[in-house]
Amino acid sequence: MKEILLFLTLIISIFIANQISLKKLYLFFLKTFKSEKTAKIIITILFFPGTIIHELSHFLTAIILFQKIHSFEILPSFEKNQLVLGSVRYYKTDFLRGIIIGIAPFFVGLLSLYCLNYFNIFPAGNIGLNIFFGYLVFVISSTMFSSKKDLVDLIYIIPLILIILFAFYIFNLRLEINPKIIEEIVFNISQFLKPINLYLLLSLIINLFVILIFF
Repeated sequence: MKEILLFLTLIISIFIANQISLKKLYLFFLKTFKSEKTAKIIITILFFPGTIIHELSHFLTAIILFQKIHSFEILPSFEKNQLVLGSVRYYKTDFLRGIIIGIAPFFVGLLSLYCLNYFNIFPAGNIGLNIFFGYLVFVISSTMFSSKKDLVDLIYIIPLILIILFAFYIFNLRLEINPKIIEEIVFNISQFLKPINLYLLLSLIINLFVILIFF
């Protein structure tokens, strides 16, 4: 259970820290090169691996769920004074598939981090490789969060949950789950998150380091 609590703490911390560090980096490059275009190009290159994974997660999930793609963009842009590294626009048919597509990058990002440990890729025996994969951990964990636009359909979850709870109450339904099954599920989730938490901790340290340098 402690691994799950640690995971939630790290995720929230990285989300907040990354919003700050990304703006600091962009402003630094903007002031250094006196060019918005140059600053965008550098940010694009810096976060490109994570952007590709993020947008491909949306793209492939939308295709799997039979949603027609309108546009696929991996170049940065500004929307409401926020730097957007990429976007996938599709013709939405229902809110449930919209939610799944919206949160896909988060779970694909976690799976990518897990694979680094599962296949013994990182840490490696070479310093250069460790720096490279540390960089990948940073950009993947920094770009796996969904935007507000991606999560707009989550608002429908609240009335859906209320309807389900109301149905359970009206029809006097009871859902009995074996405590051992719950314990096993919690244990498996904790084992899955254990190596991921180490990577997330590394990402948080890098974010804080960037903020400290460019404060």
